[in-house]
Amino acid sequence: MIENKSYFTKKGLSDNEAQAVAFALSLYTGPKSETCNRTTGLLIRNKNGEGLDVSIKEEMYKAAVILYYLVKGLSYIPYYWGTVTRLCQLTDHELTYYMPEYLITWIQFSSSKKGTREVSNSLFKRRNTIFKIYSLTGRPIKQFSNWPEEDEVFFLPHSTFLISKLEVQFHGTQHNTYAASGIRIKQLVSVMD
Repeated sequence: MIENKSYFTKKGLSDNEAQAVAFALSLYTGPKSETCNRTTGLLIRNKNGEGLDVSIKEEMYKAAVILYYLVKGLSYIPYYWGTVTRLCQLTDHELTYYMPEYLITWIQFSSSKKGTREVSNSLFKRRNTIFKIYSLTGRPIKQFSNWPEEDEVFFLPHSTFLISKLEVQFHGTQHNTYAASGIRIKQLVSVMD
């Protein structure tokens, strides 16, 4: 984490801010990514007027500082332009939103892998949708990741994608989708962001 901190001090952040940013990136790319995404979802639902239990609000406010530093850190990382791949699990109903020429907004943080190959991690093999995304706004975070072999490209909440192609292939339980900021789904969806 020390070498990650120095990246941000070279960009002009104070030692404390640089350490907080490096810590937030480490948390997201480690076992706490689900917590970060859950908190993002809770913050959005709360802003939209949805009532939340008091204990959930307390959890949300505690994690909000991590989200702040995560977003701040990403703002210092240059954009990645190129193809990335993301595997997701979508229901048949959710897939109906991924039609060519549709604009899709993902409200949570999302990460993908540089290139056209799928992540080899067995945790992702059962996911039924492959997004092939041409990234314009994703941020490459390999040097900050706990899993540098994945060569992650990270998208901020509210990233918007243009679906450029949908290709349904029945091979087992997977679909493929293509998009721009470029997505391909195993209901193959092509997307541009």
